Amino acid sequence: MEAKRVLIIDDDLFISDLYSLELQKAGFVVTTASAGELGLSKIPLEHPNIVLLDIAMPVMDGTAVLGKIRDNPEYNNIKIMMLTNIRDEETIRLVLSKGADGYLLKTSLTPEQVVDEVKKTLS
Repeated sequence: MEAKRVLIIDDDLFISDLYSLELQKAGFVVTTASAGELGLSKIPLEHPNIVLLDIAMPVMDGTAVLGKIRDNPEYNNIKIMMLTNIRDEETIRLVLSKGADGYLLKTSLTPEQVVDEVKKTLS
């Protein structure tokens, strides 16, 4: 079976590296992008099964990236999990209504738990 592909879009390189290592240990092929536009440009090249997307990023935030991915019918099969520290109920409702498949709080989960959530979402 081919390894599932994960794209992490987060401007915090420490966070990207942390989750990237944990996901790779679990057998995923991981690509990272440090900005929204860059992440969008990697989708047609990397064909991710799932995108882990931060919300608070400069220039193009995660909500805008989510909208652009969901606006493209070619990407309908890509799962999108928001991975953020924003606890705001309104933001959570907004991204879920825009098509996010899940909402994970970085501060509430260990990297191992995030890997478990990715596995559950893809199963």
